[in-house]
Amino acid sequence: MRMLRTNHIGNKFSIVRPKINSSDGMDRQESPALSMVFHNGVLQIIDGEHKSDGWAIEIFESRTPIVSTDADLYYQRKPWFGEPAYGYHNILVATVEKTPDMQEYERWANLLVAVQDRMRWLYDQPKIGYVMVFADMKPSDIREPHLQLVTLPSIPPIIETEVRTSYAAKKKMGLCPICQIIDGDSGAERRILVSNNFIAIAPWPASRSYEFWIIPRKHSISFTKMTQADLHDLGMMMRSTLGGLVKTQQDTGFSLVFHLSSEKKKAFRLHWHIEVYPHTAGNTGMDRGFGVSLCDVSPEDAAKDLSVASRLEWANAVGVNL
Repeated sequence: MRMLRTNHIGNKFSIVRPKINSSDGMDRQESPALSMVFHNGVLQIIDGEHKSDGWAIEIFESRTPIVSTDADLYYQRKPWFGEPAYGYHNILVATVEKTPDMQEYERWANLLVAVQDRMRWLYDQPKIGYVMVFADMKPSDIREPHLQLVTLPSIPPIIETEVRTSYAAKKKMGLCPICQIIDGDSGAERRILVSNNFIAIAPWPASRSYEFWIIPRKHSISFTKMTQADLHDLGMMMRSTLGGLVKTQQDTGFSLVFHLSSEKKKAFRLHWHIEVYPHTAGNTGMDRGFGVSLCDVSPEDAAKDLSVASRLEWANAVGVNL
């Protein structure tokens, strides 16, 4: 039985599912359920595998899904709250095989366009309260990027808390706290890279060494409403900074997470952003039990290393030799 359990003390979520060999859901089906193809300026969705020209993003269903539309409709009431782990688990992949001559940053941009389209479809489905967008990647995955989309019936506690504290901060200071971070760090020593529409910074209270965030420079509350030009810029930013991370921390994997508000909530919404967590250290008792992290490299020093490497990656992508 798949169940989404809620900790009534600490307001945490836990998904309980049948035991399987793969824990992260990346054991995808052999053939894609859908392909997304760009022809003559129009995004086309094709059932199954794409076999013609044009860029392709393949959408797989997970073979070992974290949530499922077949979840038993069983509800548990207080004090042990639980509800069906109902939902969809998709894996979107920008396949190199279909586009061998494409620039890597273009694959990232195309992947983001496909994620945007898939999110709109998922939010139109019943019983979907939130779409989690994330990835756990190895350094080699940068060339063929992928993202996982996992839906939940409820909004995750971390996002709820971030929305609530952001609303309180804006009400008190009259300014979105993420915008305040941008204003404070855009010319500061934690800045990593700046593009037309986005900025990458190392956060002041990093949860681990070499953590960084990618943030829209203008106040933005909906990823699904970003333009193709925005997503092209974001693809370039992601490829450059993640490439810089891999060059700086060789053989180190990373997780990236999109912090977004639910598209079904119309109240106060987050200035969305992407958080990148290098796998530089395991979680400790202090981290898990008290929320106190330990970094052996300061965000300022990490930003210097990442900035140099990311700028080189950007230059290489546009054909400039530095």
